[in-house]
This record gives sequence, C-alpha cells and structure tokens, in this order.
Amino acid sequence: MKNIFYNIINNFFIKFFYFLFISIFFLYYLQTVNAQQLKNKIRGVVIDADSRSSLIGATIILTDINEQNGTISDTNGKFCLENVTVGRHNLKASFMGYGEVILNNLEVVSGKELFITIEMHETAVIASEVVVTAKSSKSEATNKMATISARAFTVEETSKYAGSWGDPSRMASKFAGVTIVSDERNDIIVRGNSPIGMLWRLDGVDIPNPNHFAVAGSSGGAISMINNNLLDNSDFFTSAFPAEYGNALSAVFDLHLRNGNNEKHEYFAQVGVNGFEIGAEGPFTKFKKSSYLFSYRYSTLAVLNKLGISIIDAVPVFQDVSFKFNFPLKEGRLSIFGVAGTSKAVFEPVLDSLKWEGNNDYISEKTGSKMGVIAISYFRPINNYTYFRIILSLSADNPFYAQDSAGAGYLSYRIADVNYLSERDAVHTLLNSRINSRLKIKGGIIFNRLLINNNIAYYHWKPQYKVFTLSSIKGSTLLEQAYIQAKYALSAKFSINSGINTMCLFLNKTFSFQPRVGVKYEVNSLNSFSFGFGYHSQIQPLPVYFVQKTDSLGKISYPNKNLKFINSMHFVFGYDRQLNEFLRVKSEIYYQQITDAALGNQNPVYSLLNFGGGDDIVTGETFNNNGKGNNYGIELTVERFFNKGWYFLSTGSLFNSKYLDGNNKWRNTRYNTNYVFNLLGGKEFKTGLNNSLGISATVVNIGGQRYIPIDLSASELSGNEIRIDSLAYQKQFEAYFRVDLRLRYRLNHKHFSQEIAFELGNIFNRKNINTMYYDKYSEEIKYSYQLPRIPLLFYRVEF
Repeated sequence: MKNIFYNIINNFFIKFFYFLFISIFFLYYLQTVNAQQLKNKIRGVVIDADSRSSLIGATIILTDINEQNGTISDTNGKFCLENVTVGRHNLKASFMGYGEVILNNLEVVSGKELFITIEMHETAVIASEVVVTAKSSKSEATNKMATISARAFTVEETSKYAGSWGDPSRMASKFAGVTIVSDERNDIIVRGNSPIGMLWRLDGVDIPNPNHFAVAGSSGGAISMINNNLLDNSDFFTSAFPAEYGNALSAVFDLHLRNGNNEKHEYFAQVGVNGFEIGAEGPFTKFKKSSYLFSYRYSTLAVLNKLGISIIDAVPVFQDVSFKFNFPLKEGRLSIFGVAGTSKAVFEPVLDSLKWEGNNDYISEKTGSKMGVIAISYFRPINNYTYFRIILSLSADNPFYAQDSAGAGYLSYRIADVNYLSERDAVHTLLNSRINSRLKIKGGIIFNRLLINNNIAYYHWKPQYKVFTLSSIKGSTLLEQAYIQAKYALSAKFSINSGINTMCLFLNKTFSFQPRVGVKYEVNSLNSFSFGFGYHSQIQPLPVYFVQKTDSLGKISYPNKNLKFINSMHFVFGYDRQLNEFLRVKSEIYYQQITDAALGNQNPVYSLLNFGGGDDIVTGETFNNNGKGNNYGIELTVERFFNKGWYFLSTGSLFNSKYLDGNNKWRNTRYNTNYVFNLLGGKEFKTGLNNSLGISATVVNIGGQRYIPIDLSASELSGNEIRIDSLAYQKQFEAYFRVDLRLRYRLNHKHFSQEIAFELGNIFNRKNINTMYYDKYSEEIKYSYQLPRIPLLFYRVEF
C-alpha cells in the first residue's frame, strides 16, 4: 500500500489539488461578494432510551449565547428547530422525570439537514431521594449496560482526527489501550491482545471482518468497507463488556447505521484516499415517512486506470455498497440494511531475469477478499416500558490468495492456492424492559448456522511435483448464544450492571458460561469509581477446526476439530473525574488472564495469541488448548471536548503482555510493545459568516513491535527463511513514531456545502519498520517499512 500512495502523490496529486484549490477559491470569492447569513434546520426525535418509545412534550432549546431557538416534541416525539444559522450550536433537551441531555457543538451545514435522535433516561427515585443523573457526555457509551472500558464515538470523530481517514478502526487506535500493527492496515491491538479477538457488530448483527483486503481469521484490512457517512453514534468496548456481546476476547465495535432523511431528498459525492463515492437519502413516499439511505464507493486508483491514467502496475481494485431502508409500521418498525464489498490486487512478475533483485521480482500474486451482510430487523413496542426485536441476517466472507513463480521460459508455476469461504445465517431475538425507574433488564438469543468451504493447497515442483492439501472441506455447524443482563440502582450513588452469556458450539459440543458484572459509585456529579469483571469465551477461527491431515493410507482426519473455546477473565478498576463541563480525566487499571489458548503441537512456540493480519491462519499446524496468557497495565486519558473552537485528546498506556508456550516458558507476546502514547488536538476558525477552517494534528509513539529473529546461516543453507524460535519476541524493532497534520475547510452555499481537506501523514518521513524477511535471491535479511511522508486529499460536496 505504501508504494501505491507514494506513486499517487508523484503522478497525480499535485495537479488535481491545484485545480480543486483554484475552484474552491473562486466559489469562495463569489460567495463573499454578496455574503448573507445562511440557515438550515435541526430536526430529530426524542425517545425513552430504555423502551424506545416517543416522549411527548420534551423541551428542546439551543443554548448558544448569540442564538435563542426552542421548541417541544410533538405526539410522535418529533421536533424541528427552524432557521438555525450554519455553524456550531449547543442543544439541551429536558423532560419531567428524565435526566437532562446536552449536545454540544452540533455542526449545521447548508447542504444537509441535521437530524438527531435524543435518548433520555428516566430519573430513578429511591426512598424519596432522586438519583442524580449525569448529563449526557462522550465519556459514556450509548449502551447504558456498559460500566467501564467503553466509549461512544460520533461520525465526525472518524474524519476530524488526523490519520483516521474516515475509518472507525484508525480512529479507535487513538484511544487509551489501543495500538496498531501497521499504518498500512487497520488491525488494532487492544491491551496486548491479538486482533483476532475483536467482534464487529452492526445494528445487532455480528458481522464478518468489514475491511477490504482482509485476511482469514483477522479483524482488519487495508481500507474499511464501513462508510462513516452512514453511521450513527456508536460504541467501542475494550474490556469486561456487557453480557449481550459474546464470542469476543479483546474488544467490540458496536456500530449503528442511521436512518435516512424521511422528508427531503439529499445527496453527497466525495473523493479521497477511500475512493470515489456517491450517496443519497430521502423518503420513499412523501406521506408514509419511510426512508432510504444508500452509498456506493469505487477505488480511486481503479477509476484513474480506467481513464487511462496508469500510476502503478498492480492496481488495487475495490468497491463497496452500504444501505438502510426504514419502514415505520402501525405497530413498530421494519428495517432492511446491509454492507457488501469486494477487493482484488494482482502483482505481476518481472519477465526479465537480469532485472531480478529480490523474491518479489519473479513472484506473481493475486490477493483480495469479498464480504457481504444483509439483514432485516423488526422492532415492536409491547408497551411504554418494553420492546421486542428480531433480526434475521445472512453474511459471507471470502478472503483469497494465489501465488505463482516465473520459471523456465518465464512460464508460470503455481505455488499456493488459498480460498476461504465462510457463511453465516443468524437469528437474533431480544426483549428489553424497564421494570421500574431503578431496574432495567435485557435478554436475548443469537442462533447461528456456520458454513465453511475451504480449499487450501501448496505446490512443490522440486525435486518432484507434489501438492500439499491443508484443507479441502465443505461443511457446517451451529453456534448458539443466550444472554441476560440487568442494570439496577442500589442507591443514589451505587449502580450495578450484571449479566450472563452462554455459548455452545455444536461442532464439538463445547459450552461456556460467562458471568459479567460492573459496579459504579458516583461520589458526586464530578467524580466516580468503577469496577468491572467479565468472563469471556471465543471460538477458534473457523478454518482452524477444519485443518486436515492425510495418513499413509490416504485416510483424512481433522486433528483440530475438538479444540475448546479460548477463555479470558477481565478485571478492571477505573476512576473518572470531570474537571469541568468540557474537561475530563479518566484512568483504568486492568488485569486479563487467558486460558485454553491454542498452542502448536509441531511448533510449541506458536500460539494464536500472536496471530496477525499478515499471517496465514491455516499453516498445517495442529493445536492443543494448553496455552495461557496474561495482560496487565494502566491507562490515562485526558480529554477536552470540543468547545470554543478547540479540543484535544491525550492517552497513555503502560502495559505488559505475556504468554506461556508449549515448552512451559513465559514469553512476551508479539504485541507486547510495553507502552503507547497518543496526543491529538484541533482548532476551528470561523471565516466569514458561513465558512470555517479547521486544523488538527496527531502524534503517535508506540514501543517497537516484537519479532522472531532470522537465522541467516540456516536460511542460506535451506534456501528459505528460517526463524530462531527459541528467541521468539525477546527483541523489539525501534519505537514507532508518527506525526500527522490535517487542514479542513468547509464552505456553505445557499443550496449546497463543500468540504476540502488536505492531510500530510508522517510529516517527518520517519522510517518505521514494518517487518523483516529473508530474501533468498540476494541471500540477505531485509526490512520493509511502513508508509513514508504521504500527502492526502479529500473533497466532499452535499446538496
């Protein structure tokens, strides 16, 4: 990916940016000649956060010093603030018997109406004492069953942080306890855990890895398929998550798609590092209040290639589509939503042996992935305190990889042919009820039918032709989860979240019982202490169960079929201090104990706790469940929420991550970088009556990645890379350091709005090591590096 970006800059970027800059400047000049204050609407709905029922008569007002505007919600909980000037605004919602909700720095633009859903929580009354409910804040997850190690994020955060590129994963890598493996991919490491342990959930559906160029078993890729333009406020969990989240070990992304505008058709188009993109939303019919939301994206490089602008030989071709259709019914609501994408890149060999300087010169590769999920959701309120929801979903995931070598006469000889195909049919039913102002309960069942169709083979041509089949199987199994969780206000200061998740894999009849509990003590409205415990289980990556072995008689066996779940206990203690309305300090101390981790039988140092996005999940290795691990550390977050035009976020983590190998020796995990520090911030300036200029920067410093050293002498003798397993993960590469800078300019016009952003990644051009490898052609140990200094351009128009 780094070569792709580098060539974009040298061959295309400067001219395109120059043309766009002149166009924007011209529009700005025309606008300022006859400038007038532009206005738009803030529309939305006010609902009870627990029952999802509408709240009638809630008061909604703008609290800006220079602008007074207010209204009340109607019989359907809807409201509309007319004639709101473009720019930033603060909003307050209040309703008798409910905690106040304050939303700060909402951005109103001319090209699109702002629609918000305000979720209000009933105030608990205990023995005539009113429980003080904190005002809504980003320090709290949207899922109120979460007590600790959870954070909500907005769609704006996925784009305004320098280095995020509109990607939820890259954005989350700036949070405390989160690191990255490579800036060429968005795999994220949470508290020393492999990215294999993360769960992606979209509107109640557990989905496959939603990234382009994904690798089987991984949770990341080169570019996200999730379109941030379609997201609503969502949650990110790093430990001891609520009982409704199962089959996850390290983290959970709980994403939500927003509904489309049900009164007005709106459109957008944008171009940037994530591709050329178009989108639309609006009502299906004027009076039914149903809506659609849709976007399509295609690879920027592929578009340029089709236009005859050839930048590189191996063009990464990717495309994706996201959508949501919402249909209000007489009793309830029906939604249909989905995400799908495909990606492919082909690397051709150099057909001149005199020009061969390394392995890659005579090797051709085809790599990519496909993913799709579609779901239908039915929501039905039973009364003002209880609702029922059922979600039916179909999903599929298909990473693939093929490798050929140029041989005699430059003929192509197949080396590897890897094709993973997994499918999932799922039903998720849930019931949520507020028993009273102190007790809330949620329970559900998730039933999955898992299908797999793997074909994995490697080819040897010398001394004689031979095919090694690691997996060639088509089969299915069932995975069932059931959960129940409750939140109870013990007193005016104490609250407790507790729950149980159970999981059963029918393939080998493995069962897990997972208790979860979180306790919060609010000293006052500014100080709180929290504690969380969670027992979490996760199935091994599905392809691992179906690794096959063939004996001398031709009999096929599946030695990994009876692997148990990997299990983990999380203990977390946290302190949260709200210094003022906009400044917050938070610290967490955690300990995680891992048992039943998969360890290699042939290679006792190999553990799936060290699996990464660049690895093959099926290598022919057979596993046992004798592995153990532990992660512990301390985290600090200091955050100033956006106010008076500026914000900052500073996070730091000190941690240790170890695992027990098959030789009964404790080792550093691959991801034990020991520390990570992030500092990001930004300032926004108003230019003229309607426009704004924003500048932001991000500084990232991570301890060096650990590695297994290469035995150069043994590699030269064998002609292949040989690692020294006895020294696994003792040493580290140099620390990772990167600084990104982002400029953003928004212009509001009478009937449309524009945004242009310029980002300079890795501004000091630091050479961060990605990996080391043995080049058998030159017989040397070489290093590959992460992205160099890279300018990026983003342009967006809404109308």
